[in-house]
Amino acid sequence: MTRVAIIGGGIGGLTAANALSRAGIEVAVYEAAAELKEIGAGVALHPNAMKVLRAIGLEAARRGLARRLRRELSRRTRRLK
Repeated sequence: MTRVAIIGGGIGGLTAANALSRAGIEVAVYEAAAELKEIGAGVALHPNAMKVLRAIGLEAARRGLARRLRRELSRRTRRLK
């Protein structure tokens, strides 16, 4: 069986791990951070990135997360007015 080590548990590393795993490849992800957490940075996903997420079955989950984040941002903005 093919085995792959991925260095970095960011969006690219985790997406690659997901795609390889779905293809039947054994994957190990190595991340230096003790835990994965928000860092306050924005993420833009361009059309080609969305094609990849769609191909590996993650587009709907990404869209659901975006809707929840939009609602939360809207709620917080209303409180500030």
